[in-house]
Amino acid sequence: MGTAADKDVLGRGAERLTTTMQTPVGSRISLAGGYDFEPPWLRGREQVVGTVLKWIPGQNDSPACVVELEEPITATGDVRGKRQVRTGRYLVLKLRYAGQDWEDRGTVHVELCETEPADAPWPNRESGAWVESHATYRMLS
Repeated sequence: MGTAADKDVLGRGAERLTTTMQTPVGSRISLAGGYDFEPPWLRGREQVVGTVLKWIPGQNDSPACVVELEEPITATGDVRGKRQVRTGRYLVLKLRYAGQDWEDRGTVHVELCETEPADAPWPNRESGAWVESHATYRMLS
């Protein structure tokens, strides 16, 4: 981790990304709703559980966390300005607040992707559907 090759691929924010790796790939994570009592994207579930698949460049300096869910979910969200339905097992989690760091628990934006997202920031890859702006995450392992 943190090799010159990593920094070449990840570009800006690579130093921050390597310090975030305290949450290693393979860690288990749970995600629950935000402001809504029954968030539509969870479809009646209390939470979804998945595995940290990888870290990719996020917006600004913070890396984004790619989570592979145990099973696919279907939700409606914003896809580049249009409401669309997406089904997938990949979530991209982005920190919600300026100055926020990845910790054992926190608040994130959730993007639902049909396929595994490319190792690129949001503007430079196929986008999923933004389904939640204030989800809560908790590291399980």
